[in-house]
Amino acid sequence: LDNQENKIFCFIGFNNTNFDNFIFLNALLKNKENKSLNEYNIGEIFYNGSQLLNFKLNGRHHTFDIHKHLMGSLRDNCESFKIKCCKKLEFNHDKAQQLYLDNKLIDFITNNQELKDYNEYDVLATAVLFCKYRKALSEIPAKIGRAHVWTPVTDVSRMPSSAWKKK
Repeated sequence: LDNQENKIFCFIGFNNTNFDNFIFLNALLKNKENKSLNEYNIGEIFYNGSQLLNFKLNGRHHTFDIHKHLMGSLRDNCESFKIKCCKKLEFNHDKAQQLYLDNKLIDFITNNQELKDYNEYDVLATAVLFCKYRKALSEIPAKIGRAHVWTPVTDVSRMPSSAWKKK
């Protein structure tokens, strides 16, 4: 977070509202607690049921979950967007859950090349998917201004009356 006064970071994930955002937030909170530093502030924590939809870091950095915009799995979306350069790998999540229940997950994770490859391809697939998704959004013709993936949709009550007039 050094030298970030003029930057905005967006931490992008696929279905990260259900898992990754919790790990990320917890790590930030533990780091801040352990170092006893006030170099960053965490706020605007936004939950919906059991999902951590977003939080702000230093009032401007935030998270973005592509899965909230696209239906289906990461694999299905990679196929739909014709992403072949970093094809999503398979991983047996039931096996990981069982290892966790058996208290053997940490041993399994440590120096596991299969898991490392899976995670690396997952990150690459998410990054390429996000780039292609943003490009696809930018190519949609807009009649009332251009919506942007980073900004919330304007509430109908705040739209100008000119937006409703036929041209």
